[in-house]
Amino acid sequence: MTNVRFLKIYREHHYRGRVERFNVYLDNGLESLSHKLRYLWWEGFWLESLPFNFCPEQLVELCIPGSKLKMLWDGVQNVVNLKRIDLEGSRDLIKLPDLSKAEKLESICVCYCESLHLLHPSVSSLPKLTYLCLSYCREIKSIDVHSKSLRNLILNECSSLNELSVTSKEMTMLNLSNTPICTLPSTISQNKKLACLWLNGCNFIDKLSLQTLLHNIGHFSSLEFLGLEETNIESLPTSIKSLSSLTCIELSNCRKLVSLPELPPSLRELELQYCTKLMSLTKFPPSLEQVDASNCTCLEENFTQQLVLQHMLQSHITYLEQQYSKGYHEDYSFYLFPGEHVTKECRFHSVGSSITIPHLPLPSHICGFIYCVILPKGLFKYLIVRIVSYIYQDGEKVGFGPRFLFGKDFNSDHLMLYYEKKLDALNCNLPFKFEFSLKNGLEPHDDGIKECGVFPVYKLESGYKVLVSGNTKIFDMESTIQISLSQTSEQLNWS
Repeated sequence: MTNVRFLKIYREHHYRGRVERFNVYLDNGLESLSHKLRYLWWEGFWLESLPFNFCPEQLVELCIPGSKLKMLWDGVQNVVNLKRIDLEGSRDLIKLPDLSKAEKLESICVCYCESLHLLHPSVSSLPKLTYLCLSYCREIKSIDVHSKSLRNLILNECSSLNELSVTSKEMTMLNLSNTPICTLPSTISQNKKLACLWLNGCNFIDKLSLQTLLHNIGHFSSLEFLGLEETNIESLPTSIKSLSSLTCIELSNCRKLVSLPELPPSLRELELQYCTKLMSLTKFPPSLEQVDASNCTCLEENFTQQLVLQHMLQSHITYLEQQYSKGYHEDYSFYLFPGEHVTKECRFHSVGSSITIPHLPLPSHICGFIYCVILPKGLFKYLIVRIVSYIYQDGEKVGFGPRFLFGKDFNSDHLMLYYEKKLDALNCNLPFKFEFSLKNGLEPHDDGIKECGVFPVYKLESGYKVLVSGNTKIFDMESTIQISLSQTSEQLNWS
């Protein structure tokens, strides 16, 4: 096998480097590998190092995930063609070799290498390194990387990491989630190309460092994702509204957060779980399609419900219709927050999980429905929770729409609102029966839906309208909501 250039030995199932058995085992060891190898992939490699006589000069990719390696080789090898190293899940790996000759090296992945305690200094200045992943390397205490080409630095769950120095101005991704880092590199605030920044669980960051980052956040013109879960922030800067590419903000478990500023126009997802001091929500941008404010115990129920309904009617449904016209037909948006009852403005609501609507005016103008469901207090034992809506006419199921929640433990009843576009199969001249089902995994949840409501949504020349309680005509809900919002706002100010 002296002329082998491509060697791939793999298992059918490989997850995060966990190896249960090896599919290749040589009783007499491995005497040599071809010096002409350009690609080597060997899952579950069982030796502590590569053969001592192996010459990797031609090697372009070296992938040995889930191995028993303690090191690759001793000394300096002439790895002038090497572009990629992947040793994911090699839990016994102690060190990386001197890679000073690897001037073409672009990617290093040593995640889940739990015995790795330091990086060789040669890694610091590799001229073409763009990707460095050390997730779950729990022994790493400091990282010093000054490759000017570095774009992705992934360090989440490095539970001993307390020093970080990085100078690349090309970085697009930095993940420091659940590290004990105290001070952020000052160069981060100067990086205009940063697209994804994860600081979730970084509750040891000193106040000044965090304030400096937030003060300069308006400079992150390319930022698309911002993760600040479980940090000590009390508010976001007003400059965040200028981030026109930002689509997701994670603020769950920010227990000191008391307010939100105006949000960026591009935002699609806002995570606020367990923000227990948050008193109220701000007006949402039109694109915002998912808000999870579960267990935000200080939110005023009426005000929040009216704010969400206003957003859905004024902005979100219009936004969805634009997506549908472009051929996009899936909508998994929802709005979730503490609540015990469906708003009194909802004309069609009932206790329990089903409701029948006998007749609707102007059926040809119905474009969809806003659903309101009350979810029960308590822990959902399965990771995935499904809320499923069914529509029946003449005893036949003519509509179906799911929504998914993940890992929920509600400390009170919660209200969930979402929009469902009308299906072509619906005959709006016939009565509707709506049924809602709450499933924990694949099983029905013991308590089920406690209360449900349906707003039929009309698309008229003057905009989107709904029927409100106590009226037989189609109402512009905006005026009803504005009155309710102003009244509730006054009550909040007095309290």
